[in-house]
Amino acid sequence: MFKFTSTTNSGASLLEVIVGTAIVGVAIFALVVSVGRSLVVARGNLQLAQATFLLEEGTEALRVMRDRSWASLANLSKGTSYYLVYDGITWRATTTPIKIDNFFTRTFVLGSVNRDGNDRIAIAGTLDAKTLSASSTVSWPGALGGTSTVSTLIYITNLFNE
Repeated sequence: MFKFTSTTNSGASLLEVIVGTAIVGVAIFALVVSVGRSLVVARGNLQLAQATFLLEEGTEALRVMRDRSWASLANLSKGTSYYLVYDGITWRATTTPIKIDNFFTRTFVLGSVNRDGNDRIAIAGTLDAKTLSASSTVSWPGALGGTSTVSTLIYITNLFNE
């Protein structure tokens, strides 16, 4: 019998083509998934940065209201959620819900402040009529259907003794 043997491999077998295609396919799939996840994370970071800036703007708006007229804050009900509105001239508080860019909601709640015998802010003590606490919150719809929030607490003092 005559036997034919080849010393060179002149082509790829079907199995090698399938394995190579599978490896390339998995690599492309992993790349697409990681890019998609990166975009979701980047969008979340953008929203967090925007919300943080809106929170800072809200605390500055409360200071502007205080500077223009202490009564504009002192006469608001304690424990009530308010929204900030810029009317083209100055900031004002309203109880009407307002969406910023149809996405973010910014609220603030004022509270009374007590001072202890050493004139430090305390849970109990003498009511300080010239100081208010302001808890500000910015919320927005989260990526997975929940709500994301950032918040801060500041103290506002009647600097001009109105």
